[in-house]
Amino acid sequence: MEKIGPAGEDGLSSALREVNVRSVVYCLSDFSAPWGFSVETSPAAKFHVVLRGAAWLSVGGMAPVSLRAGDLVLLPFGAGHINGSSGGGYRFHMRAAR
Repeated sequence: MEKIGPAGEDGLSSALREVNVRSVVYCLSDFSAPWGFSVETSPAAKFHVVLRGAAWLSVGGMAPVSLRAGDLVLLPFGAGHINGSSGGGYRFHMRAAR
């Protein structure tokens, strides 16, 4: 086995190191099609990581973006958005507990 040195610095790593987290909500979900959920707009940044399969992300009135395993979505200004399977389907609303 060959030893691999440390990875070069990249912009995302630098930015994430500077993030100051004040509250967190983690949700590990395992969905099967059809599925979908919406997340309301808030001042808190949001992120999603696709571990397996595929999904679609729609932010505001923008066209949906295709996501696949390994993709990371970072919404730094807390934009409301919809995630779902390609066929759409049932959508539940996620909001932070108060």
